[in-house]
Amino acid sequence: MTAQTAIDTAEHFRARFSAARYCTFSCYTALLVLFAGLNLLRQEGSVSTWLMQTLPLLVVLPGLLQNKHRSYSWLCFVILIYFTAYVVEVMSPLFVWSDALALALSVVIFIAAMLASRWLQRWQYHAAQASGTVAQAAQNSRQNGRQ
Repeated sequence: MTAQTAIDTAEHFRARFSAARYCTFSCYTALLVLFAGLNLLRQEGSVSTWLMQTLPLLVVLPGLLQNKHRSYSWLCFVILIYFTAYVVEVMSPLFVWSDALALALSVVIFIAAMLASRWLQRWQYHAAQASGTVAQAAQNSRQNGRQ
């Protein structure tokens, strides 16, 4: 693999990761705002319910901010809890719009976080390949200059 090909491939995965990261954080923030609105702004809401809904999501936040692919993978596992709960709520006769919104957000978060995790790993791999290829090319040119 040439240095330029490796750099182009790494850049391709960086761009994909950036888009997936943006989508993940947008929906993640929207879900947290939805939980805050439902539990802190309404009379029937409570702080304890809000904490129970948000703490599992907040556990992975430091790793997400540091762009660790394992945190994106763990977010997928955590969001499955919300997906399961909201599928039940959406299918019940007591269905409300916020349940459907939370379900849609959880599906988008799952898909975006899964893709972000995979593309982050690929970007890091190809960036390492590119830096190794560039370093190898520089070393070869130095050796050729000495001969």
